[in-house]
Amino acid sequence: MEYLSCLWRLVSDNSSELIALSALFLAIWQGVVSRNHNSLSVRPYLIFHVNNQCEEPQLSVELENVGVGPAVINHYSVLLDGVDQDLSKNSAFVEIAKQLNIPDKTYGGGKVYSQGEAIPAGGNAVIFKVITKHGKDEGFDGENADNELGRIQIVIKYESLYGASFTVKLHAT
Repeated sequence: MEYLSCLWRLVSDNSSELIALSALFLAIWQGVVSRNHNSLSVRPYLIFHVNNQCEEPQLSVELENVGVGPAVINHYSVLLDGVDQDLSKNSAFVEIAKQLNIPDKTYGGGKVYSQGEAIPAGGNAVIFKVITKHGKDEGFDGENADNELGRIQIVIKYESLYGASFTVKLHAT
């Protein structure tokens, strides 16, 4: 009985300190939970759309941010047959398109993202396209175009505003 009396005296004498420590613990815990929630609420999510159609452009790769926050680009590279391509020239995608075995192509182009550039939530862009002189009904071979696009690999490393890192890769085959 004496033990309980001593314990009760200790608790009652230090009740304000216990309440303050409890409040501090709850405030820290709430901050951690809030930060985790906020980091998830601005998470980007990049996906590729590959289009092979008879309308212009006949062959295209589109990048879209379907997440709820901006994607900040850290690294962007394009490989053709496993060889990293030089994207520093404005004509980089034209040169890549020239190396593809797609008959009667008239144009190849695309978008190069630089380090630090952000893709907003809901943002999208055609990052590679090939236009030919004719559509499918006039001799465009979509299966061959898919096979040729399979030679290209696009790698994008990006992060959220909270610094979480992600990687998305396209290898069209």
